[in-house]
Amino acid sequence: MNVKNNINYIYNPTPFPNKNKAECKNKIAIAIGRLTEVKGFDKLLDIWSEIEKKDKIWKLIIIGSGKEKSKLLSQIEK
Repeated sequence: MNVKNNINYIYNPTPFPNKNKAECKNKIAIAIGRLTEVKGFDKLLDIWSEIEKKDKIWKLIIIGSGKEKSKLLSQIEK
């Protein structure tokens, strides 16, 4: 699987015009949200482990807090 050919963007609507575009030099995926079961970060980590096997250049950053944090950290360690 070529990761570059399978990238989709989900844009958040904003009332502000985008005047400056980023140059996207770094290969980073960011997920932001409450660390709760309903948000599915555990599934994201499962999928990310498959991506990492094929392309080690990408980095995943998860930003958030919640009751599932310790469980997710354990999953990352495995």
